[in-house]
Amino acid sequence: MTTYQTGSNINFFGSDDLVATGTSGNDFIWGGSGNDYIDGLSGDDTLKGFSGNDTIYGGYGNDLLQGESGNDYLDGGDGADILEGGSGNDTLYGGYGSDSLYGGNGDDHIDGGLVSSFAFTPDYLDGGAGNDYLLGGYGDDTLYGGDGSDTLSGYEGNDYLNGGTGHDYLYGGGGNDTLLGMSGDDTLVGGDGNDRIDGYATSGVEYDTLYGGAGSDTFILGGGWGVSYQGFGYATIADWDWTSDFVEVTGNSSYSLGTGNLAGSAATDTLVYSNSDLIAVIQDTTNVSMSRDFIFV
Repeated sequence: MTTYQTGSNINFFGSDDLVATGTSGNDFIWGGSGNDYIDGLSGDDTLKGFSGNDTIYGGYGNDLLQGESGNDYLDGGDGADILEGGSGNDTLYGGYGSDSLYGGNGDDHIDGGLVSSFAFTPDYLDGGAGNDYLLGGYGDDTLYGGDGSDTLSGYEGNDYLNGGTGHDYLYGGGGNDTLLGMSGDDTLVGGDGNDRIDGYATSGVEYDTLYGGAGSDTFILGGGWGVSYQGFGYATIADWDWTSDFVEVTGNSSYSLGTGNLAGSAATDTLVYSNSDLIAVIQDTTNVSMSRDFIFV
């Protein structure tokens, strides 16, 4: 059974499927345990689905949308919105404005909103637990994969991407992006722009694959935590361009270069060692110079 309600303050808490429409003001609408459809229209609304597979539209205004449990669809619309999927496999769409989107538990699809190439508003996306897909927009977005094996795409803008735990795929897209794979065996692709690409989580065994793409890219093999990939594991730099790319390492260790064939085609690779410990393979090239290509920090 379906229950229809219209108003600015609706507390349903029933088991029927609610169809609720707000007003042009600031509405407060709570659904029930059914599969609810809620449209806040304009105004700064608070819309909550509770259990069930809910569909919630914020409309125009700075809205708070909460799916709670169930496989929900949340669309913020125009304005600076906050979307919280909760548990379940949710779809979150920010729309126009600087939005904050939180997937919660479950395998979520989170889209900051590709509204217009003239809408350079930054979004914040957090996948939470689960194997999530995160897509930024035209602004300078921040994407966190969280737990699980996630796919993150910054699209345009100068974005920050953090894969979190799990085996993640990160794609910066256009702009000067910062990509951090964190723990797990990750694949990082900078795309266009001058990107900083760091696959490591400061500890543990990892085998990361790093692509710079177009632009002058910097591959990070160490920092304040020390030397990356010590002990076991290493990074594979898969598309080295000696004319524009750099390797950044921390200055408190002894580095050396060797050759071998550990990745890619039958062509010879450059092997990067820290105190005889292999930390990186620069694939299919020997055109690497420590004095020319390495940055010591």
